[in-house]
Amino acid sequence: MRHGATQLTAEDRFSGAIGVDLSVEGRAQAERLAERLASEPISAVYASPLSRTVETATILARRTACRSCSAPGCARSATVTGKG
Repeated sequence: MRHGATQLTAEDRFSGAIGVDLSVEGRAQAERLAERLASEPISAVYASPLSRTVETATILARRTACRSCSAPGCARSATVTGKG
């Protein structure tokens, strides 16, 4: 999955590999996704080290009661791993 929206997203600008935090809208998107995934058997969320992906993964992990870790091999996305 992709990270939530950033201020640059709202400006239709590409952020690439720079550290851009989530916008208020991006945090709300991550919260809504976390709510939808709350009952799923998720054991971990992995994210690239970019701040926007780490923040998205942290929100998902907090709401789904799993762990979140930064994975340098991930490119601007978050990966969800199921239990079982």
